Amino acid sequence: MTGEHAVMYALTNRGSVSCTLTGYPQVTLYDTTGAVLPFRYAKGGGAYVTATKPVTVVLAPRASAYVLVAKYRCDLGVARNATAIRLTLPAAHGTSFAGHEAVAISGSTGLSYCRGGRHDPRPAIAVSPVEPTQQATGSLS
Repeated sequence: MTGEHAVMYALTNRGSVSCTLTGYPQVTLYDTTGAVLPFRYAKGGGAYVTATKPVTVVLAPRASAYVLVAKYRCDLGVARNATAIRLTLPAAHGTSFAGHEAVAISGSTGLSYCRGGRHDPRPAIAVSPVEPTQQATGSLS
């Protein structure tokens, strides 16, 4: 209804010890050639993403935390499809972890770069903080 579309990412601790995350991940989206799409990124807000302050999330082994990434549709058409996303996670003790994964949704309803680029009505990507539940990432809870 709003024209904004969101993709949820589960972050699972595959290690043998707990880790602590706090804050917002750094997000980078790539096209099919591996080029970075020049989006602006907003910490929270929008129709779907929470605007609440980040909390500290302690992830036990095999536990998951969540990040929601949302973008408004491309009203002027798609210039380049996002085919991969890189999330660099904010660790509480100064270290970070980055993961690179395929983006499953393309086209005007996906995380695509729109025709008109930065002049498109809403070229920003809203990103939630790392949250302990899927529900906590959204503004509709």
